Amino acid sequence: MLENLQNQEIGIIRLQEVTRPVFDDIRGSSAYTNIGTTWRGTANLTRDHIQPSKVECLPTGKGMAAKF
Repeated sequence: MLENLQNQEIGIIRLQEVTRPVFDDIRGSSAYTNIGTTWRGTANLTRDHIQPSKVECLPTGKGMAAKF
């Protein structure tokens, strides 16, 4: 899956039920993760040129808000 994402022209991807950050392998992108107390959470994956100005996370990991 990560190889396919690398070849696409997608700016922002929002993921849920993330169990660990595995996004370091995607060139030209940044990951913002919120892993909660149950070791599951959410993540935003963006291209490097798209930076959030504000990220807020729920302690449970089940919610994440970002302003782009």
